[in-house]
Amino acid sequence: MEWKKIKETVKKRYLQEAACMKKADIVFLLNQETKNNVIENLGVPEDRVFLIGNGVDTDAYHPLEQDTKA
Repeated sequence: MEWKKIKETVKKRYLQEAACMKKADIVFLLNQETKNNVIENLGVPEDRVFLIGNGVDTDAYHPLEQDTKA
């Protein structure tokens, strides 16, 4: 695929996501830098932007012990 098509796809995707974040009641993000950008550059009010942890609860989800595998 040529860069021009990829670039347009990325641009459209960004603009769609930005429009959705501006209209959303709540925006969940994975890191502080992105939160700051959304607040400062998109104008989303800080009280609608929340950080969530990126990961899995390893106490609940973990590999099975060798003897318990089917």
